Amino acid sequence: MSRYATITVIGRDKTGVVARVTNLLFDTSANIEALEEQVTRGQFSMTIQASWKAASFNEKALGQGLRALGRELGMEIKWWFTDPKRPQRRRKQNKSDTFTICACHPCAGAMLIFSVSFQFLRMTSFEVPPAL
Repeated sequence: MSRYATITVIGRDKTGVVARVTNLLFDTSANIEALEEQVTRGQFSMTIQASWKAASFNEKALGQGLRALGRELGMEIKWWFTDPKRPQRRRKQNKSDTFTICACHPCAGAMLIFSVSFQFLRMTSFEVPPAL
């Protein structure tokens, strides 16, 4: 049986963050399942999904390592353990969702054809639309 975790890293962008976090995971015998990172206006964010074989997994050592690394980097590092067999939460489809679309939009006709519920708002170019 394997253990799975999701790890997030957020803070000011700096050189070597991805390398430092992935090296820590390598040192704990982790397998990186997925990694996404981005930098927006100097803000760094990364999400990693990792797994460990149960025999080589040490939850306490991982937590200590991630806390220490977060302090060293001056970044927020959070982690939580997940069960890959647990179904992901899904938003329930509400059949009465209402869409607002301009009547001159090319999709307006399709809404009538496919019976999509919508609300008609009569307004001039200078009116503020009423709250729905």
